[in-house]
Amino acid sequence: MSDNNESQIPPVPYLNDDFLNSPAARTIRMLAEYLEPADRLRRARIRDTIVFFGSARSGSPEHAAQQLAEARDDESRTRAETAVKLARYYGDAVELARRLTEWAKALTAHHDFIICSGGSGGMMEAANRGAVLAGGKTIGFNIQLPHEQAVNQYIPPELVFNFHYFFMRKFWFVYLAKALVVFPGGFGTMDEFFEVITLIQTAKPRKTMPVVLYGTEYWNDIINFDAFVRWGTVSAKELEIFYRTDSVDDAYQLFDGPFGSALFHTRRIGPDQIDVRNPCRRLVIVSCLLVAGSLPIHAQTSCDRACLIGIADSYFAALAAHDLSKAPIAPKLRLFEKCEVKDLKN
Repeated sequence: MSDNNESQIPPVPYLNDDFLNSPAARTIRMLAEYLEPADRLRRARIRDTIVFFGSARSGSPEHAAQQLAEARDDESRTRAETAVKLARYYGDAVELARRLTEWAKALTAHHDFIICSGGSGGMMEAANRGAVLAGGKTIGFNIQLPHEQAVNQYIPPELVFNFHYFFMRKFWFVYLAKALVVFPGGFGTMDEFFEVITLIQTAKPRKTMPVVLYGTEYWNDIINFDAFVRWGTVSAKELEIFYRTDSVDDAYQLFDGPFGSALFHTRRIGPDQIDVRNPCRRLVIVSCLLVAGSLPIHAQTSCDRACLIGIADSYFAALAAHDLSKAPIAPKLRLFEKCEVKDLKN
């Protein structure tokens, strides 16, 4: 066959850029935005997040102060003063993300609760920045837009996820989220906030997913939530879907206090809280660990029933000694993602 004839042969479909970027391949592109992030998240061992929403247009306190100092007329001074007020929330987002990352790293159950943002600047940058200050990993679900969507410097390249479709990006926000914190923002933030509380209102997520609406001065000025109740379009009970606060300490206590511990199934357990005298129960517990991927690969491929019970015995002996470093399982225990302590007693 001549070289000329070979050059006229079309590429295989998965290498055909014209096809992959055509309307005919739209479903393939959608599927790619599910499968590619799923694979990367699995390899990064990221299974749950705390999502921060907020405006991309909010600058840091340092930037806002500089803007005010450079203001030369009444109009620019008014804009700069508003930027300073908004920058206060940037600082709060940094601090809350930092404290939540430290809290997550200290959990006995070793849940990740990775700080997640939309990947761009403003409040999103503040969230990622706070996580980095605490020495934690952090991720960003970026969307391709004509403006305002450059990836911030605090997310490592391997943990940046780019999307073309808004609905696929929203899927990943909600699918991994164990909680959401909504800072002041514009149309995009309100779109994400209202979509999430609608999902909770209609009981679509099969998990507890608290929502913190942060910045009472801003949100009370923007939205009259009580008017929904007066007009009968939302019940007073449904307004309890989200928690309103203006304090980092208050927001943090939702996670660090007894409410947070029960909410995320991360109770600090001891051997007296779990009845493991029955070998079958021990086997069930280790099976949960296997399913969650918490046992080493060799254990998953070569253990029989007796071996698994032996692993369980070693684990609970380490638990009784309050030294999980001696347990023959990987450090990222996922036991309580699907099971609560009360479930293991029965």
